[in-house]
Amino acid sequence: MCGIFALIKINKAHQFNFNLYEEYLNSPYITKRPQLIEELLIKNQRPNNINLDLDKLQLLNSRGPDYQGKIELNQPYYQLLYHSLLHMRGDQNTFIKQPLIKEQFILQYNGEIYNINPDESDTMFLMNKLQQVQSIHDIQKLLLSLNGDYSFIFHDLLKQKIYIAKDPFGKRSLLLSFIDNGFVLSSQALQKNIPIEMEEEEDDEDDGKTVDEKYLMKKYLNEFNQAINKSCIELPNNSIIEINLSGQEIQWNKIQISQFLNFDQIQQIDFQNTLDFNICKIYEILIKSTKEIIQNIFGFQQHFINNVQNIQQNQQQGRIGILFSGGIDCSIITHMVCKLLPDNSQIDLINVAFLNDAPDRITAKIAHQELQNLHKNQQLNLILIDKTLDDVYKEEKLFLEILYPKITHMDFNIAMILNIASQYNIETRVLLSGLGADEIFCGYARYKHALKRGHAELIEEMNFDLFRLWNRNLGRDDRAVSKNGKELRFPFLNIELVEYIRQNIHPSQYLMGDTKSILRIICQKEGLNVISKHGKKAIQFGTKIAKLSNKRFFGGNKKAKGTSNYNIK
Repeated sequence: MCGIFALIKINKAHQFNFNLYEEYLNSPYITKRPQLIEELLIKNQRPNNINLDLDKLQLLNSRGPDYQGKIELNQPYYQLLYHSLLHMRGDQNTFIKQPLIKEQFILQYNGEIYNINPDESDTMFLMNKLQQVQSIHDIQKLLLSLNGDYSFIFHDLLKQKIYIAKDPFGKRSLLLSFIDNGFVLSSQALQKNIPIEMEEEEDDEDDGKTVDEKYLMKKYLNEFNQAINKSCIELPNNSIIEINLSGQEIQWNKIQISQFLNFDQIQQIDFQNTLDFNICKIYEILIKSTKEIIQNIFGFQQHFINNVQNIQQNQQQGRIGILFSGGIDCSIITHMVCKLLPDNSQIDLINVAFLNDAPDRITAKIAHQELQNLHKNQQLNLILIDKTLDDVYKEEKLFLEILYPKITHMDFNIAMILNIASQYNIETRVLLSGLGADEIFCGYARYKHALKRGHAELIEEMNFDLFRLWNRNLGRDDRAVSKNGKELRFPFLNIELVEYIRQNIHPSQYLMGDTKSILRIICQKEGLNVISKHGKKAIQFGTKIAKLSNKRFFGGNKKAKGTSNYNIK
């Protein structure tokens, strides 16, 4: 995890040749409502100019406590570039300083590339490859060959071009803001007096929209409407943006990285494989995905590269933390990590609760016991973190600034849980999350209603949910966790996994009696029988932060509006 900041000043008009969120809005799930999509696509994607506060650059330091680099250039245009580094791989005693300059190129990179040697610097790897590209399409070919979580800014000073990219899922925060005579790219908002706006009252007058359109706007497009009303916006996933500053006006162009996110292609199911075969293959892909994202962590590299069994876990960064509610997703991740690591590894299962009877606290204790009984050769440390609302409100103003532009009550509650969980241990820099399992394996109860409307409707809704995670969850969660010098990684958010499931699992097999049927079968096959019966509980309710917060702000759960902007009392 790193912090990126780039301030570009050039007094020219901007010409956007694209709509930032066009792919998101053009999914079949939305375009079936043509009046609504037409209205949304004509809205201006460029936010208003901000008043930048450069004193807030130090807020990026918590994202990268190991090194901070700053350069200022006046040719061929003004640039102020800042980078804070969290050193995660390669030689533990040496790291690549950023912004990285080679010839006329500058790279600001935040991420992890998993399909190269675990002890190789992915920063140098990426710079060496980018130096050879000639066009935005060359960058697309390069990124298609990489498996990683990243956002980066690549400057070609000679051609006066800037390239910005985010991985296909959009796992790393990168925000766009405009200032007088220029623009800002940053891992988090750094403007003066960030407005914590009051939520406008809903208009009950007849606006011409159908009930279906009103539901869609409120339920699914809330993030979009929030974004276009803010002073900075999250740059979209699966994108390469080329900014050409050499002409009379600044030209912005955008292309997609991968077509696997194309909503128009619902794959034909391959019935040659049995369900048992497919479930074994899915588990195999999950194991591979988990291995890829843990093998480059300090303390584990030698185990995975040279099969060294006696690793030294007392060194800095030599531990893994798992966000642990005791549910199916995090329990499967824990099970896989136990199988991958050498005996007697320290694996921290982090559980946050605001009341002793919180559902996530109860299921966490049960799941921990079952996992420990199954993996007696591992040290599964159940970390129980108890908090009160008073603990939360001590830092709510600063935390809202870090979360911006995602500042609803729901955003605050969820992100605060992640923030608390990531504070627990300075030695652990990587936290594993089960995010994406619900969207890939059909984990929400509302998917049952979608299935009643047809198989295509179910797949469209699941895909829409999966590919809005960048705007709904990932940027927010990245900012919440990186505040404590930690990095989130996601075994379920894997392109190979999504492609295999969509091509081989029939929609009727997602819901065979209960949500996430496939993951429940995997649990049973792997000996996690009690865990396989655990139900779905959203994190804000499982920890009971929402119950207490709703009482404070709204007087009770029934009056609560999770989509209302969070207001400090």
